Amino acid sequence: MLSIDRFGFDVLAKVPESTASDGQSLQYVWKELRFTFREAASDIEAFCNMLVGLEEEALQSVRSYSGLS
Repeated sequence: MLSIDRFGFDVLAKVPESTASDGQSLQYVWKELRFTFREAASDIEAFCNMLVGLEEEALQSVRSYSGLS
């Protein structure tokens, strides 16, 4: 995690630069990503609750794509 504020947080992640359809290994680059909340967090408890909500949404999304739901 790079930074946080009332509106969300920034992370640094290694992501694929391009897809390797020819069997060669993928190249990865570092990229800064921003995750924003639907509304501003009023305090640290609200921030943590919103973070848990984002985690639950991500898990549900993975379940629906993977067929685990």
